[in-house]
Amino acid sequence: MFSAGFKRILWSTVGLPILVLVLLVGVLLIAQIKNFRLDLTDEGLYTLSEGTKNIIKSIDENEKLELTLFFSEKLSRKSPPLTNYHERVKELLDEYELNSNGRILVKYVDPEPFSEAEDFAAQFGLQGIPFGEGETIYFGLVGVNSSDQVENIAFFNPDHQSFLEYEISQLIFRLSAHKKPVLGVITGLPQIFPHMDVRVQKKLDPVVVMEQLRKQYEIRRVIDNEVDEIEPSIDVLMVVHPHMLSEKTLFAIDQFVLSGKPLIAFMDPDAEMDTYQMPLDNGFVDRSSSLEQLLEQWGVIYSPSKVLLNYGFAHEIPVTQFGRPLPHLGVFGIPAESMDASEVITAGLEEVNFSSAGAMLVSPSATTEVTPLLTSGKQTQLIDVDRYTMVSSHADLLRDFKSEDKEYLLAAMVRGKVKTAFPDGKPLIAETGSPDDADHSQAASGEQRAWLREGEIRVILVSDTDVLADRMWVQVQSVYGKNVATPWASNGDFIENMVDKMAGSPDLISLRTRGVYQKPFERVDELQKKAVDRFREQERLLDAKLKETEEKLSQLTGDSNGIDALTEAQQQQVRKFQIERLEIRKNLREVQHQLNADIEKLATVLKLINTIGVPLLMTVLLLLFVLFRRSRVTPPR
Repeated sequence: MFSAGFKRILWSTVGLPILVLVLLVGVLLIAQIKNFRLDLTDEGLYTLSEGTKNIIKSIDENEKLELTLFFSEKLSRKSPPLTNYHERVKELLDEYELNSNGRILVKYVDPEPFSEAEDFAAQFGLQGIPFGEGETIYFGLVGVNSSDQVENIAFFNPDHQSFLEYEISQLIFRLSAHKKPVLGVITGLPQIFPHMDVRVQKKLDPVVVMEQLRKQYEIRRVIDNEVDEIEPSIDVLMVVHPHMLSEKTLFAIDQFVLSGKPLIAFMDPDAEMDTYQMPLDNGFVDRSSSLEQLLEQWGVIYSPSKVLLNYGFAHEIPVTQFGRPLPHLGVFGIPAESMDASEVITAGLEEVNFSSAGAMLVSPSATTEVTPLLTSGKQTQLIDVDRYTMVSSHADLLRDFKSEDKEYLLAAMVRGKVKTAFPDGKPLIAETGSPDDADHSQAASGEQRAWLREGEIRVILVSDTDVLADRMWVQVQSVYGKNVATPWASNGDFIENMVDKMAGSPDLISLRTRGVYQKPFERVDELQKKAVDRFREQERLLDAKLKETEEKLSQLTGDSNGIDALTEAQQQQVRKFQIERLEIRKNLREVQHQLNADIEKLATVLKLINTIGVPLLMTVLLLLFVLFRRSRVTPPR
């Protein structure tokens, strides 16, 4: 028998090197197995979903897709978050290549400044981000198929990392389709297409968002509003301002969605872009639109005669040309916190603006799944559209506003199995004669063909058409004879995202959002939330005092005499309020300062734990392990 001392010597001189050698050989063998992957992340960040795998399998066997990732590696070394995200993108792209059976080839390029690679990056439409002193970072993907069709992801934004797989799969889906999807449009608004404005006798371009969609889709206009069948070649149908559509057209839309094709519909109680409607006998101009009985069948409640007032998100607009701004309850912007952050369509958007919009609710008898995309908040009120259009100024809306404390849908996705809204089939109307003659003609000619009685629908509904108008989100300027659009809100992105998602395959739509690569600090988030809550409460109190004082001042000063017409006592009250307002704002700044101080303090503690605490803990554990091992070995006597 070997002594304990000899065993220790044998282990240290022979066993340990052998163990290290075995581990080294194992690592080398695993490295040689190209397809070996072990994803230990919580949410499988590096594992492709079934939807993506199906999209890859659908690529034609003779097709070769070349994906080139442009990343300014040397420049980005000063930005660890960007470098870390780049590693994740690379790992995921490798997964696409490994699962493609040779149909996807991935290349990596560092577009150094003033290099040919940088010229290619700009040529392919990648977005350079200013960094440092006159330097530009590129971090985008260019895809090319065998037909030289080019698609790109202009920039991989780390803030959108939960949608990384969706973005890449969408690019591959477009490259493998070989042709632009067809977007069919039914609309009564001339601004959706190039049109002649008879008032200025000039041909005008369509709204900016349609120009942007034209780059990615073949847009096909359905000229006849009395259409009774939607062409099967249309991939996505967009209905904008369905003003008094005939039953035949509603039936065509009904059959289109029951066949499984997607629909995006923009309705409105008062479509301000519709400048072609004539006044009725009572002077009221009917610019409303709805899909009527279709909505009821789909489980959505909407009234084309009601306009939504929104105090919580109202934009401040001057009442007169030189007057002070007041909240316009009919013109409001939906912020990010009232959007579905888990949905690709609305994730990352900042604000979507609406004007004289309608409101939707989910029907209690709905059999469909209605997913809110944009919601109104609860400081709302519905009023009759004729009352809304007849007010002299938006100051009247503000004065008469009474909150219903009720939240409405402004945009929603509807999915599920439904029955047709036309149980008797296609409605036919005879050119002459009575309805009985029409029924007789229908039966005699055998024109009543088979129709879909039920089906799975995919529909997005938006209760406003002015959301497409340029004035709501973008500034267009002519630069050297070319129109340049500068967005200041997210309306365009919102509309494009809807079309992009609905034009995708079922596999693309089914892609779930992936986990966030960098886990948040829950304690930091909690501190920030509490501070923001305090901050908003102070803002609410300030707003209430401002409103109360402005109403009193308005009563005192009358129409336009101003502060100079006030008595000395009244002027003292105004100055007192101004001092009070400054004090409250000071308190607001103090709350924000305290928030930053708390977060900075916590961040410092976390850094100390990561840089000192964890290594120290590991060292202590290692020493305890060594002492434990030694205590179990009894030295020979």
